[in-house]
Amino acid sequence: MKKTIFYIFIALLMLPVFQMEFHIFDDSKLSGSYTPAKDISISFEKWFSGEYQVKKETYIKENIGFRSKIILIYNQISYSIFNMANNPGGVVGKNNYLYLESYIHNFTGENFVGQKRIDRVSKRLKYLQEYFDDHGVSLFTVFVPSKASFYPEYIPDRYKAFQQTNYSAYLHSFDSLNIDYIDLNKYLISLKNDSKYPLFSKNGVHWTTYGMGIAMDSIIKKVEQVRHVDLPDFSWEEPVHMEAINYTGDYDAENLMNLYFDLPRDSMPYPKFIFRDDSTKQKPKTLVVSDSYYWRAYGSEIPHNEFSWGGFWYYFNTARWMQNNKNMRRAVKKMNFEKLLLQQDVIILFASQATLHIFPFEFDDKVYPLYIPQDEESLIDYYTDVLYAKANWKEHFQEKADKNNVSIKKQIDIDAAWLSRNHIKENQLKDDEIQLIVTKIKKNPKWMKSIEKKAKEREIPIDEMIYRDAYWTYQKKKK
Repeated sequence: MKKTIFYIFIALLMLPVFQMEFHIFDDSKLSGSYTPAKDISISFEKWFSGEYQVKKETYIKENIGFRSKIILIYNQISYSIFNMANNPGGVVGKNNYLYLESYIHNFTGENFVGQKRIDRVSKRLKYLQEYFDDHGVSLFTVFVPSKASFYPEYIPDRYKAFQQTNYSAYLHSFDSLNIDYIDLNKYLISLKNDSKYPLFSKNGVHWTTYGMGIAMDSIIKKVEQVRHVDLPDFSWEEPVHMEAINYTGDYDAENLMNLYFDLPRDSMPYPKFIFRDDSTKQKPKTLVVSDSYYWRAYGSEIPHNEFSWGGFWYYFNTARWMQNNKNMRRAVKKMNFEKLLLQQDVIILFASQATLHIFPFEFDDKVYPLYIPQDEESLIDYYTDVLYAKANWKEHFQEKADKNNVSIKKQIDIDAAWLSRNHIKENQLKDDEIQLIVTKIKKNPKWMKSIEKKAKEREIPIDEMIYRDAYWTYQKKKK
């Protein structure tokens, strides 16, 4: 009997190893984003450096049999008994409303980034708004609600409110500078008690399809106002269909918790959108820079039917757009966005309550330097702001100032002046080199034939395609 128990015990211990090697049973996939550990081959060098042992241990831990099932069971116990969410930043609120902590911190003001930074961003956006307007492009910001701002009553009591928030500070700064924006956070909250259908779900962190539809209707009207055009009519069928089986977006917070059992879910509204287009309607080239709050609109193809070309630049990092009925995707850093932005009719920045602490996703840092006046005085002002914004700037410049026997302010002035002169020099060299490549392309029949083919496929002028190729060649050569 003892031997039988022993053998059963050994078999149970070995079962995860067999599962890892032979995949006897189906194992659950976990939700969320992470970079899986890669297996490593053994070598004399890796063994004696310790690299093999460390990486092999990590790989085995991540791939051992039944790991996913064990995690699901552990998370389920944590939730069911202790009312805890084990996903990074996950929060179980009152009445089991689910949140992400960064959303709560933006709402309460715990992660307030400071008035100085917000004023700096706002001044840059004001300049860009005027610059783009002078070039026929309308730039405006949309303040978007989050689960925390929409349902603050279910936030756990342990989160305390602070005097200042990123949202209130941005509104104050935008109003004082007369920056163009619409406040959908305030608008959707005003509809909360009278809405026939849910605008936010209990188990998700984003707005529902119905809530998104109301928001997009306001954005479309705003675009019509600033561009003085009539876009395709946008509406939805009433009554809106309520579905007991939710789309993933309505329980994305629950998904991130990786529970063994599904949580109870309310029926959610899924409107059938209607687009009426005719020869009198226009579709302005519209680019949206946003966090994940634009995904549902993009996935519902509302922008595809209301706007043209610009697309969705996710966190100003990954560009997505439709071209010849194909979904296109490209890293923004690989694009000549200096020219692309000026070819739009409308640029919209989403200022979501969920990510206001990182708004506008480096749009100001990367775009503002491209269009500021290229005289030394303006550039010195810009680089002075940049240097003061550096982490640990005081400690860094104190050391340099002591070495040069000047004050910190004087040292920053010296560095800003050097950076501005270098900026002018580098941009002149860049423009000259790109122009040389353009000349080279035009003199090369084979290259020009390739240019003409690509311009036709992408439906853009040949001169634009020449510049894109020249710019790409310049960037490649620079690297």
